[in-house]
Amino acid sequence: MKKTKTDVRTLNRLIAAKTKEIDRLKGQEKKASGTWVKSYRIYRADVNKLTEVQSLGSKKTIALKKRIKDWGSKEIILTRARDTARVQIAKATEELNSLATRLAVVSAEANSQSKATDEIVKQVFSLNETVVSASKNRENYLTSHVFRHLLNEDGSPRSQVTFTSSDGLRRVTAMVNNITIVQEDLASEAKRLIEQFFERHSQAASMNESVKPLFELTRQLLVAKTKFKVGPDLYRFLGMELDQTVFPELHDAQRLLRASIRSEKTTSYIRIKERKSQADNWVDVRQS
Repeated sequence: MKKTKTDVRTLNRLIAAKTKEIDRLKGQEKKASGTWVKSYRIYRADVNKLTEVQSLGSKKTIALKKRIKDWGSKEIILTRARDTARVQIAKATEELNSLATRLAVVSAEANSQSKATDEIVKQVFSLNETVVSASKNRENYLTSHVFRHLLNEDGSPRSQVTFTSSDGLRRVTAMVNNITIVQEDLASEAKRLIEQFFERHSQAASMNESVKPLFELTRQLLVAKTKFKVGPDLYRFLGMELDQTVFPELHDAQRLLRASIRSEKTTSYIRIKERKSQADNWVDVRQS
């Protein structure tokens, strides 16, 4: 691509120089043609004058005869100068046309390469956006729908959970050994919203019985009100379906916490397998 651009610049430079050369040669040809025409007119005038003179031996007549006689050799010189300029113009014009043709070819190649490069960049960016979007969607889905299944009935965490399709041909195994809150700004904002929820219900004269379990659960999410307790309580909280109109602070806090949680090694804790029939062995499905 770089060489093609260099060729285009070089050809443009050569075309400009050749155009300038042709303009100079045209000036020479015009001057030579003008001199030829002027000299020929003088020659014809001398011939006409010679037919009108009375004395063929006068000085004037002798001078006319000499100019008429000299026209033959002078015409050759003037014609050669004019024709030489014309030949040079024709040659330079042919060279200019050749350069212009070459420039058209190189420019077409440059445009083709440019389009190919743009297409490569476009496709790579598009594919990368697809990968990033798919990865983000998978992370969000796992956070919202899978983590809550990583708890035993007694609330203790499980090291992994496996989901098998009803036809027994597809299986997803999720392991969450490396879940952590990585975006402190989102976590801090969620903490502020939960504290607002605390204040609103703590100041109430009586607390609805249905709110008490949620109040206790969210209170256990905070450790000294400085950070979140990453564990089964957090996953249980993230798995809840909260009505935004009833619990606006917790609904927004839940959204922020979901966005702040990421896995450090996705492929190490999510494994996907499939098989052609229930009699076949499971085969790992490529994830990247």
